[in-house]
Amino acid sequence: MDRDALELIRYFIKNQYFYTLDNNLSDAGRLFRESTVITFNGETLVGKDALPDYLTSLADEFNWSYSAHTVHVDAHPLADGTILALVKGHCMVSGQNQRFAQTFILVKDGDSYYVAHGIYQDISNDE
Repeated sequence: MDRDALELIRYFIKNQYFYTLDNNLSDAGRLFRESTVITFNGETLVGKDALPDYLTSLADEFNWSYSAHTVHVDAHPLADGTILALVKGHCMVSGQNQRFAQTFILVKDGDSYYVAHGIYQDISNDE
């Protein structure tokens, strides 16, 4: 993957995906499609509003808040034109620092991307 394409992927992940989840969760559905499948710490979520709705329910039920800080983003094109991306970082969840890893399959959509598939895993307590 050329450097410009990798920078565009990093920009999408840091400045659109995580920024939107952190600051404007009600607008996060635009990052997904109805066919999107996300696994969030073992919970399978399907559809463009599934992850925003799930995160909102956590906030409502547990007074849960979330803010992510990406540390590393790597990406590679796949044969079908999609992008496989791996993100490592840390996030504040209700005032506690946690490490996470997230894998994405991104699909080009005009000048940006959308998340076709994703796996998010809290790795704070992994050996």
